[in-house]
Amino acid sequence: MTNLTERNLSKNRLLTILLTLIVFYALWGFIYRTTIYVSKSFQYVHLILTLILSFFYVGRHGLTNLTKTGMGWTPYLVYSLAYLTYTLFFLSSNFILFIEYCVCMIMLIIAARTPLLYQVPVKFILWSGLFAILGIAVQVFLPDFYYSRISGIFISEDSILKWSERDYGLSGFTSQITITARIIIYGEIVILFLKDILLPKKLQKRITYYLLLASFIIGVLLTGKRLHFMVAASLPFIVPILLERMSEKKIFILLTILLLLIIAGELFISNIDNLMKISMFRRFALTYTMLQDGEDITSGRIEFYKKAWEAFLDYPIIGIGLGEYSTYAMVDHYVHNTYLQVLCEQGIVGFFFFVIAIFLSIRRTIDLIRKEGDKISLSYLKVSLGIQIFYILYCVTGNELSGAGLIMYFLSIAILVSVERLNVRRSY
Repeated sequence: MTNLTERNLSKNRLLTILLTLIVFYALWGFIYRTTIYVSKSFQYVHLILTLILSFFYVGRHGLTNLTKTGMGWTPYLVYSLAYLTYTLFFLSSNFILFIEYCVCMIMLIIAARTPLLYQVPVKFILWSGLFAILGIAVQVFLPDFYYSRISGIFISEDSILKWSERDYGLSGFTSQITITARIIIYGEIVILFLKDILLPKKLQKRITYYLLLASFIIGVLLTGKRLHFMVAASLPFIVPILLERMSEKKIFILLTILLLLIIAGELFISNIDNLMKISMFRRFALTYTMLQDGEDITSGRIEFYKKAWEAFLDYPIIGIGLGEYSTYAMVDHYVHNTYLQVLCEQGIVGFFFFVIAIFLSIRRTIDLIRKEGDKISLSYLKVSLGIQIFYILYCVTGNELSGAGLIMYFLSIAILVSVERLNVRRSY
C-alpha cells in the first residue's frame, strides 16, 4: 500500500511544477532585480503565479492536521503573517515579503497533506550549483570574454569588477558573491546526501565523487565568503558527527580531523605573507591580519548591530515590525545578523517563537534520522539537516528573514514534515 501511494505521489506534476517555481525563485530570482533584460514586474508575476498555484493545490487536495514540526513553526509564521497582513491593508506594505511568508506556510501545509519528497527538484538544485561553478571558471580562465559579454548583464557590474580587482571574491554567473556561494552550497548538500539518486554509477566511484565534491568546496572558496566556505568545508564532517554515536573509531577519526585542521592552521599562519599574494586566499589572510591588529573584520556591521539593539530597547515586546529595520535606521541594508534582526523587528515574542522552532526542528530531524529505516526518506532528511545547519550558521552574519535563505530553509522543513507524515502513514 505504501509503495503504491509513493508511486502515485511521484506522478504529481502540479506539485512538481509548484516546487520548481519556488526553488527557481529562491536560487535565481535575483535575475528579476539585478539584470538589464528583466524588470522587477516579472518578480511579482512569478510570486503571484506561485501563490495562485499553491492555493489551487491546497483547495484541490484539502487540509489535514499539521505534524509536530508544522505545529512548532505555526506560532512564528502566524505572528509574522498577521503583521504583514495588517501592513498590507493599512500601511506601506512589503508585498513581496508577504507572499514569501505565505509560500513558506503553504509549503508546510502541503507537506502535511501530501509528502513531497519525490517532487523536490533536487536535480535542478544540483545543476544550479554546477552552473554557478562554471560561471566562476569562466571568470577565472576567460576574463576578457566574461567582462565583455557577461558581467554587463548585471546592474551590479561595477561591484563585480571591484570584487575581482581587490581579490575579494568571484561571482560568476550571478550578480553577487553571496548568491553564488549560496547556490553552490545547496548543490553540495544535495550531492552529499543524494548521490545515489542524482549521479550515474560512473560518477559514484569514490575518486570521481570526491573530486566533484571538492569542486563545490573550491567554488565556495573562490567567492571569498568566509562563513560560507567554513560551512561548505565542514558539512561533510558535521552531519556524520551529529548523527553517529561516538564509537572509538569515530572518536579517532574526529581527532585525526582536528589534528589536520590544527596543522593546516599552523601552515596558514606561518605562510600568511605568501597567501596575501594569492587571490584565492587573500581575503582569508587579510581577515587574520586584521584580527591580529585589532581591526573590525565585519565590514562596518557593528554599527548595524548597535542600531538594531537600540531598536529592540525602544520596542522590546513586539519589535518595530517585520522588514522595518531599514526604515527605522534610515539605511538601505539589513542588520546582517538574523537573530538580532528578529529581536529588533519582532521583539521578544517573535524571537522566542523563532528560536524555539529552529531548535525543535533540528532536534526532530536528528531524532528521525537515527530511527528512519527507509533509505530514500533517510537521504532527504540528511538534505534537510544540511540546509538547516547552513541556515542556522549563516543567520549569524546574513539576512535570512526573506528571499532565498528563508524559502530554502522552509523547503527543508517541508521535507521534514513530509517524512513525519509518511511515518504516520506507514504505521497504519
